[in-house]
Amino acid sequence: MFLGDISIKFKKIVSDSRCPNGKGITCIWAGEVKVLVEFYENGEFKGDQILSGSNILVGENEIIMGSNSSISDFFKLKGLDISSLVVTPYPESSYKISQDEYSVELKISEAVKEN
Repeated sequence: MFLGDISIKFKKIVSDSRCPNGKGITCIWAGEVKVLVEFYENGEFKGDQILSGSNILVGENEIIMGSNSSISDFFKLKGLDISSLVVTPYPESSYKISQDEYSVELKISEAVKEN
């Protein structure tokens, strides 16, 4: 993902305990997924961060993060937040997902100051 001179790279899934889809599966907790992302500016590594959240509706891919995750500390541009995280595929009880099968989509928002 590129934002001008800024790029964000999905490194790996740290953990995925989301309640899997499957016959006879009952979960009392929706689970959580943790994603490691790296930040670059002008090709220079600026740092990394673990993003985490839970699915509210079992079977939905969008992860509900506890709050927006600020990434402004990594860049000169202030007011950047990761406001949404989508991790696919969704776990199935009969199949273990390998690291190279995961895909991550981030929604980045920038705070705009009004005059």
